[in-house]
Amino acid sequence: MKKATLPLYIFSKLKYAFAVALILLTATSLYSIELHQVTKNVSSTFLTDQEVAIPQTLNIRSKDEAGDYFITFSAGVSNDFSQRELLSGADVMYYNIYNNSNERTILKDLTANPASSEVLSGTITAAELAETNGWLSRTHSYIIILDRDQFPTAGTYEDTVVTVTLYTGVPGSSQKVDQETLKITVTMDPVLEMAIVPDGAPLNTTDPNLTLDFGTLYAGAVREADLVVRSNSYYGINLRSEQGGVMTIQDPIDTSTVPYILSVDGLAKSLPAGSDEPLSSSAAPTGITGEIYDLAVEIQEFGMATEGSYADIITITVSAQ
Repeated sequence: MKKATLPLYIFSKLKYAFAVALILLTATSLYSIELHQVTKNVSSTFLTDQEVAIPQTLNIRSKDEAGDYFITFSAGVSNDFSQRELLSGADVMYYNIYNNSNERTILKDLTANPASSEVLSGTITAAELAETNGWLSRTHSYIIILDRDQFPTAGTYEDTVVTVTLYTGVPGSSQKVDQETLKITVTMDPVLEMAIVPDGAPLNTTDPNLTLDFGTLYAGAVREADLVVRSNSYYGINLRSEQGGVMTIQDPIDTSTVPYILSVDGLAKSLPAGSDEPLSSSAAPTGITGEIYDLAVEIQEFGMATEGSYADIITITVSAQ
């Protein structure tokens, strides 16, 4: 059993001398089972479009306390076991604490009247204690999983009030004996992705470029595509036409051109040659699927342009603000 000794000094003043009396107060710990080797600072980095799992272990140890025990986890800053939260100012990242990655039973505390599967539990027998000369240790595993289907803004997210509590007994008939507090920290790095994709297609960063092939040209022909941007910070978009809003014939000695109009979300955009045309100077962070900008290119009247192949290159630049 653990003991604590506390001295209390009492001074009594005499006329010519001092007398000192010493009273020793002793106390014995009621429990000899405790949490041990709990990782109090847990940290990780969020990965977009991936499940981030953070396996953890903790030990309990007992010197001469036999019987059942269990370990609970509080809801943390969210006060909601179904969706725990990490905060970065007003921004939120969602996570939860589970018994393991397969069953994914959410671990709770006594405020939720947990089932036996919603706590970590074990039993220490007197026979096991008799075989040890000191502390008997047990290791328990649990796992922290960050929700995959979210796209938090860049920053550092924390939950600093998750309490891990050890009880003797079983839920419904227990005694609290030890407690620790976890600090969970997750970093969300800046993300800026874009791609020009066929109309209605999702973001595809492995092939961000697109060719709009008009085949045989005629005035009024239209080809459509989508610009998809995914960013967890504010961003700007600029457009640039290599030929200034016309397609030129692929013949260095011919000056024939075919004019076209580029529209973004239904609005025609000016495309001066060799200079940037702002589309957005400060767009807000997007959701996980990104922000979609509808692009349409419509061929204009081109008169008696020379027969041949025509082309222009439109460069779209997205930059973090």
